[in-house]
Amino acid sequence: MINDKSLARYFIIVLIFIASCQENSKEESFSIFLDKFKTNSVFQDKRIEARIGIYQIPESDTNVIPKLSFRIKKEDLGFIDLRNDSIYSNKVFVDKDQGFIIKIIKKKDSVIYKQQGIGDNLLNYNYIFKKRSYKWYLTDIYELTP
Repeated sequence: MINDKSLARYFIIVLIFIASCQENSKEESFSIFLDKFKTNSVFQDKRIEARIGIYQIPESDTNVIPKLSFRIKKEDLGFIDLRNDSIYSNKVFVDKDQGFIIKIIKKKDSVIYKQQGIGDNLLNYNYIFKKRSYKWYLTDIYELTP
């Protein structure tokens, strides 16, 4: 037999379930995620997959299919310095005589954050972010070598 207490408990459980479903279904904005990722080391640590793939690709051979070079534990990475975010895409930056170009390529459930060195700066990395359960995570790093 259902009494008022049982009905109230059932109603509370249903409300909690609905609230948790709504919270989990919220899409995370990549630009907001990136702001946190590049400035907050604790947040960054939580949003790097446990073992990410590192791909080393010769820049001169653009037709090469990337092969996994090795996997690295996130603890061995240290803080990843992504100097500028999406509002600066496709712009040139000069930092202490070392210039680089930032490009952000957005797809449905992934984003490529490209840091390309110019001049004497040989920095060329593509950071691959993928969406997992509505949240962004760093999954792979492509190192383009001259």
